[in-house]
Amino acid sequence: MPRQRKILLLEDDPLFLDHLEILLKATPYLITKCGTIEEGLEHIDNENFDCGILDFNLPDGNSIDIIQALQKKDTAALVVTGRNEQEIIKAVFQGGGSRLH
Repeated sequence: MPRQRKILLLEDDPLFLDHLEILLKATPYLITKCGTIEEGLEHIDNENFDCGILDFNLPDGNSIDIIQALQKKDTAALVVTGRNEQEIIKAVFQGGGSRLH
């Protein structure tokens, strides 16, 4: 039997987190939700994910540490933010993110 695919959702806005979960419910993925970097890192340490969907700005910092932790496990990360700022894009790339083509 194949391994169950998993997505880590990291978002501190409960309403947006619920929206993401509803959108992903039709997929065959198991969803793990968390709202802080600390929670996200704990999940990454204890589980294997196929993808992380991450808010950039969180109550305990930004998601660069999460991106780097996922990269160490060869896991894709998608950063979502409601702010269109060049500094955020620059920080993601400097933190190890790559551009989607």
